[in-house]
Amino acid sequence: RLGLVCLLAAASASAATNWTLNTDDTRLTLRADATGGLSIIELICPASGWNWVASTSQFPLVSRVDIGTNQYTPGWLYKTAAIAATNGTKVTITFTNASPAMELVSEWHARPGPGPVRHAMTIKNIGGQTITLYEQETFDVHVVGPTANAGMWHFSDDGQQAQDQGT
Repeated sequence: RLGLVCLLAAASASAATNWTLNTDDTRLTLRADATGGLSIIELICPASGWNWVASTSQFPLVSRVDIGTNQYTPGWLYKTAAIAATNGTKVTITFTNASPAMELVSEWHARPGPGPVRHAMTIKNIGGQTITLYEQETFDVHVVGPTANAGMWHFSDDGQQAQDQGT
């Protein structure tokens, strides 16, 4: 799981589809394109207006699986997205791979109030053969800070509601 701090959803039927998730202190915009790419195009702290993403950053999807001794590089294709407005905004983006037959679900959730936009990724093996998955980089984004007075925090996040006191 991923927690981002300093983070409504709209979809269109174009070649690239964007979604923006907001908490009180973070705005994150994602893009899926027809070729299966998922990108972070904006990571903004609303209080300062600073966009930490200077240019679009590709969000890595699982890039290697093995079946027995055979290695495969998935060719993920964007399939669908669903938006739910329960306890904030949740965007669920689904990608498919033909061979081996798999489905990847990338779920992004922005709860009301201050706090992170959370991410979880699951892979479903549709083909039935035993597949070996390799460790996946959950979040790989190129960020830039303002020229002065920048601060960055990292929080350990188990995906639960915030506690009154920190960990």
